Amino acid sequence: MKKTQKLSLGLLLMTITIALFGFQKKDVPENVLSTFKKMFPTANKIDWSKESETEWEAEFQMNSLEYSANFLE
Repeated sequence: MKKTQKLSLGLLLMTITIALFGFQKKDVPENVLSTFKKMFPTANKIDWSKESETEWEAEFQMNSLEYSANFLE
């Protein structure tokens, strides 16, 4: 019984993880990318996520600190 519960929990967690990553659209519009690059030219380790239908968030590092910035399309 415990083995079945662990397997079920593992499958549920895997499904949730896949769903969450599947909904993070990575097709950042060019105007958002160019504005980001102008504002933060030395940023690295940039991770984009779509916050809403028209808003994008960039999480990144700059000068060994972590930042985030939001952009509207």
